[in-house]
Amino acid sequence: MIKQFFSLLLVLCLSASPLFAQTIAEGKVQLENENFSSARKIFEDLIAKDASNAEAYYYLAESYYLDEKPTEAKKYYEKGVAANSKSALNLIGLGKLLLDDNKTAEAKKNFDQAIKVSKSKDANIFYQIGSSYLNSKNANYDAAVENLTKARDLNTKNPEYFLTLGDAYLAKADGGNAMNNYDFAIDKDPNNPRGYMKKAKLAKGAKIIEGPEGAVATFEKAIAKDPNYAPAYKDLIELYYAQKQYNKVTDLLKKYTTLVGTDIEARMRYVRFLTFQAKDYDTAITEADKVLKDDASQYTMYRWLGWSYYEKGLLTTDEAAAKDLFKKAQDAMKTFFEKVPPTDKIFKSDYEYYARAAEKAGDMTTAMAQYRKVLEQDSTQVYIYDLIAKSYFDNKDYANAAKAYEEKVAKTKPTSQDYYYIGRCYYSLKDYKKADNAFVKVVELNPTWPSGLTWRGRCNEQLDPDSKLGLALPFYQQMIPVAAADPSKYKKDLIEGYLYLGYYYYSKEDYSSAKYNYGKVVELDPSNKTANDALSALSSAEGQK
Repeated sequence: MIKQFFSLLLVLCLSASPLFAQTIAEGKVQLENENFSSARKIFEDLIAKDASNAEAYYYLAESYYLDEKPTEAKKYYEKGVAANSKSALNLIGLGKLLLDDNKTAEAKKNFDQAIKVSKSKDANIFYQIGSSYLNSKNANYDAAVENLTKARDLNTKNPEYFLTLGDAYLAKADGGNAMNNYDFAIDKDPNNPRGYMKKAKLAKGAKIIEGPEGAVATFEKAIAKDPNYAPAYKDLIELYYAQKQYNKVTDLLKKYTTLVGTDIEARMRYVRFLTFQAKDYDTAITEADKVLKDDASQYTMYRWLGWSYYEKGLLTTDEAAAKDLFKKAQDAMKTFFEKVPPTDKIFKSDYEYYARAAEKAGDMTTAMAQYRKVLEQDSTQVYIYDLIAKSYFDNKDYANAAKAYEEKVAKTKPTSQDYYYIGRCYYSLKDYKKADNAFVKVVELNPTWPSGLTWRGRCNEQLDPDSKLGLALPFYQQMIPVAAADPSKYKKDLIEGYLYLGYYYYSKEDYSSAKYNYGKVVELDPSNKTANDALSALSSAEGQK
């Protein structure tokens, strides 16, 4: 959603009526600086003066859309359509929400209707449609380029169209066309900081950080063009954090928070930024607690507290301290889910953080339930099966671990690692036949890995404990030449294989072969007691003949 914000700002894109142009422009400046409360006040005042002002409804809706509140956004897009059924902007807003819900055909109908209403002559309409395709959760970059190109061709004087077209090309990994459009935008308006910021982001993506054309210098140039341009501060702060230049961050943060305002919503966005982008978890926790102290109803703070406590726990080396942080993370996420309204958006990452925190805190029941919630929301997230299964495995709950791995194998293309863990689970459960069947698959999928054959040897040794049938023999015999290609890496496998062969041949009274194999063990491990004792016994037996 952060990407959406920077690409949806419309400083010069309105076809506003003269009566409201200046005020709407002022509202958009507040949007650009992420001061959503101030922007809303402006647009609400406009609507109070003229209830038919569909354009004001649109930008009021945008303030909620950009603030990740789609339910509120939809309400005001719909009011904009009710105020003026031919409001192309609000049709696009509703289409944007449909696109986010992956209802692409329905979204296109809205977009086509907006174009029809504007008689295909309004550059801003194509711009808005292109921006919607570019920034949606279900983005279509080709459609974005197509519509943004139409907007640019209809109005070649608007730098915003070049900037966003550059974004669309960048999304298509076409850095050349992206840079060209950013340069065109700067030519159109050399004092617009956004062009420099776009170039700075492109340089950052290419890892050109230092130097006159590097990301740092270009971000600083954007700030120099407009010291009150909040987004540039945010990106520069993030860059300094990534470089661990923490001494440069404090003043920038102060400036940024001044620009976005001191109201609750601005402070909430600041906490989100600290957690999600800056990864400054200590400050995020402190600021989130302050917000909750001033307004206990701001439940999203518990989301960021959960994330921050969990990530801080991962960075903590003291085991007891880390577990305490994970418990705090679990409690915060529990509170978040208790307080979040049914209409609000819950992300799969919310369930996952809750699950991971609960698991680290030792609450497996909660962890497994939350992992399952992720799959209920999106069944394609097959990595969740790994998390569930590995959690059970690490906690020695082998029955449930095997069940989870087998569930994954049934729903996805299995890997040798999947079957390896299934085999390990059944081996620990002493179901050696099922374990061996799993290791058969391991060997089939990864024939050059000797440990798969070692595990087949172990399983069959358990199925033939006295080695009377020699069930394990062929697998250890197959394993040894494979492992011998890298004896230092597979030393344990080789020792196990030679020990088995030594014992097997000894039990068959083939003492020469037994002696050879025990001798190979001693070559690898001169202090191996089993092999040395066996060799001593064999030597004594030979001496008594």
